[in-house]
Amino acid sequence: RDQMDNHYFLYVGIAFLFFAFFDFLHLLGNKDMGVFPQYGNLGPTLYIASRYLLSISLLSAPLFIKRKLNVGFMISLYSALSVLILLSVFYWRNFPVTFIEGVGLTPFKIFSDYIICLILLGTIGLLIHVRRSFDAKVLKLIVYSLALSIATGLAFTLYTDPFGITNVIGHLFQIGS
Repeated sequence: RDQMDNHYFLYVGIAFLFFAFFDFLHLLGNKDMGVFPQYGNLGPTLYIASRYLLSISLLSAPLFIKRKLNVGFMISLYSALSVLILLSVFYWRNFPVTFIEGVGLTPFKIFSDYIICLILLGTIGLLIHVRRSFDAKVLKLIVYSLALSIATGLAFTLYTDPFGITNVIGHLFQIGS
């Protein structure tokens, strides 16, 4: 790690560690899991939190192509941000509602998915702009992954039933990503 000139992947790795934590909470937050019954269906809420965290991280990751990353600072920053998100969801309960039982997705959740897709699209554009910093095959895989992540978000704007086919398709896109 100390010999690397390009800290892009180190930064992305740290971001994915925190994304994975929120994605795991997203799994546990689904109503039928019974882990957080007093909060209803937290799955979509934790999904949106994880996707914002990841998309903004991926958009900012090219900053570390030519800059050194202070790993300790970055882990502390992501930890603090994660605590604030968790407090917003579980303690302050001021994170916007994303799903209403019997009604479906809220406008905030749908709008957020579109914003996240635009952020990821911007990330693709930025990566194409700095393409010389990546091996062509690696860049292609990153772009494919981002395209599948955009497809994930678009599929998740369409479902009315958390266990319906568009939700399944969205999860398949996410696995592919």
